[in-house]
Amino acid sequence: MSMVFGGKAGKLGSVLVVALLMVGTLSGMSGAQHRKGPCADDVATFCKDVQPGGGRVAHCLKQHEQELTPDCKSKMQQKKTR
Repeated sequence: MSMVFGGKAGKLGSVLVVALLMVGTLSGMSGAQHRKGPCADDVATFCKDVQPGGGRVAHCLKQHEQELTPDCKSKMQQKKTR
């Protein structure tokens, strides 16, 4: 990238590329967190179209509480008692 633009513009371009890669990585992390653990299958089944963040996945799971797997229900109960 530096070779294309050269000088300060090349450095700025390189910084922008790195920043965009970091943003993409960080935004993917929040989704991955919800796809692990005892509720992973439930999230995939009931909340696959829910955008992670702001408690939206937890709210979705709560809406489907009666349909959740036993392990996920147990995890949800543990979080309630904290």
